[in-house]
Order: sequence, then C-alpha cells, then structure tokens
Amino acid sequence: MRGALIALLLLPLMACLPKERPEKIAIEYLSVMNLYGFQEAVSYMHPDLLSGLRENIQPSDGETAEESQSREISDEEFVRAIFEDAPFLTVEDQRMEHIGTLKEDAVSHVLLRMAFLRGGDWYEVVEYVPMKKFQGQWRVYEKIKMEKMGERLRSMY
Repeated sequence: MRGALIALLLLPLMACLPKERPEKIAIEYLSVMNLYGFQEAVSYMHPDLLSGLRENIQPSDGETAEESQSREISDEEFVRAIFEDAPFLTVEDQRMEHIGTLKEDAVSHVLLRMAFLRGGDWYEVVEYVPMKKFQGQWRVYEKIKMEKMGERLRSMY
C-alpha cells in the first residue's frame, strides 16, 4: 500500500523529466560513427533502414543458396558484417551543435552543425539526420540515402 502511494506521488515528477529527444540520439549516432565507425553506429539505425540497406545490397530475386543462408542472420548482423572492413573518417576531436528540427508526420528531420579535428585542422559540416521512433526509441531513418548507400556498398564488394 505504501509503495503504491509513493508511486502516485512520484508520477507527476516523472512526467516532468526530459524525454528522449531525436536531437540527442542524432548527436550520439554521429559521435559513435565518427569515433568508432559505421559498424558500431548500426545499433542507432531504424529496422526499416537496416532491411532497406540489406535489400539494396542483396536483392532477394534469384538469390543463390549462399545468399539465402545469409538471410538467416538478422538485418542488423548483416549490415554490421558489410561495414566490418569499411573505412571511416577517424577524428581527433569533435563538436556538435543542434541547428533545428523539422517534424513531418512520424519523422523528425534533425540538422546539426558538426566540427571535427583531423590532422591538426578543424573542418565544419552541416549534417541532416532523419529520425523515426521504433518501439519508443528514436532511430536513424535515412530512407532517402539508402539506395545511394546500397549502390556504393555493392560497388565496393
């Protein structure tokens, strides 16, 4: 009984706590990608993005037995394996600033200004990161870039 009373008293306080924001997750995603590479950033990707990347890299039409076997692993494992040896830009330091977010239906389009130090020089870019919730968590949802990324990866392998 006492526990239920405490829970009722804490409920309004919990509602005031900041909720997970797409901007925070977009910054985490880019930080992880810059520091550790695509393979580690895969966990931030929306399942639709992962399955779309897989489909663009490995079409299901007329697949071989080997390709069919590789479908037995999850989309996340498949994309991690593809990115395993992919080169990535290593940075010595980085800073990110949220410029703005545009909400469109279920997708939040996040704009970030990113500065990074590489080889003693600072570079600045503006990054666009579309985000969509999956099971209550914001995930990277780059449907627009998916086809081009799939083409690029197919040409590498």
